[in-house]
Amino acid sequence: VVQVQNAEYRRCMRINRVAYAAIHSLQYCEYKQSLDKSRPMSWSKVLAIQAMLRTHSYVAAIDADCIIRNPLVSIAAIFALYPSADNIHTPDYGNKRLNGGVIFVRNSSYSVRYWNRIYHQPRETIFSAIWEQKAIIDHMISRPAEFSEHSKIVRQENLNFVAGWKDLANGKSVAPGEARKTPDFVFIQHAAGGTRGARATQKYNMLAKESCDNSGFDVWHTVEPEVPEQARAQAKTIQN
Repeated sequence: VVQVQNAEYRRCMRINRVAYAAIHSLQYCEYKQSLDKSRPMSWSKVLAIQAMLRTHSYVAAIDADCIIRNPLVSIAAIFALYPSADNIHTPDYGNKRLNGGVIFVRNSSYSVRYWNRIYHQPRETIFSAIWEQKAIIDHMISRPAEFSEHSKIVRQENLNFVAGWKDLANGKSVAPGEARKTPDFVFIQHAAGGTRGARATQKYNMLAKESCDNSGFDVWHTVEPEVPEQARAQAKTIQN
C-alpha cells in the first residue's frame, strides 16, 4: 500500500519491487489509495493481505519506506526455513517486540482467521500511534501459546533490517558493530519513522537517492537461503 508524495521515490521503489518479483517469478501488487478511509492508512495493509490471501499461496507485505537490497534472497526459501509458521515477523527498531514494516504471510485457514481478528479492533487500537502493529503486539501478549505456534520472529537481517531513517541518512545502523548503511547480509532495509509532514519529505528525498541506482539492489551474494543460478543470472542482467 503506497501513498508517498515523492514521485521519484515512488518510481524507484516500484522498479525495485518489480525487478525483485521478476527475478523470482512473483506477482507485484500495489494499492495506491486507502482501502478504508475511516481508518489511518496503515490499516489498509491488513485489507491488502486479506485480499491477496484469496488467490495466492503466500503474501509479502512490505511498507513503502522499505527497499529490497539483496535480490537473491528468495521469499519462498524463507518460508521453507520455517515450515510451521503462518506469519513471519521481525523485532522493531532497537530489537523491541515486533515491527510491522515487513510481514510474510502463508495462506492457511489460520492466517485468514488471524488477519480478520487483527483488523477488527477497538477504537483505541485503530487510532493508536502504531496502528495495526499494536494489534499484532497485543495478540502476541494476550495469546502467547497461539502466537508461538503460528508465528515466527526472525532476526532483522534475515527479513526486515529496521533503522531509524535519520540513522540511515547518517550512515549508521542498528546492527552491533556496523557503521555501514546496509550490511552485506541485509535482505530488506526499512527506514522506519518520519511518517508525517517535513520529516516524511526529508525521509523520502533521502530514500529516492538511496534506491534509484541498480534498481535499489546493492548486494550480489547470499549464503542462505540458496537461490537458483537462473535467478542469479537474471539479477545480474537487471543490474547491468
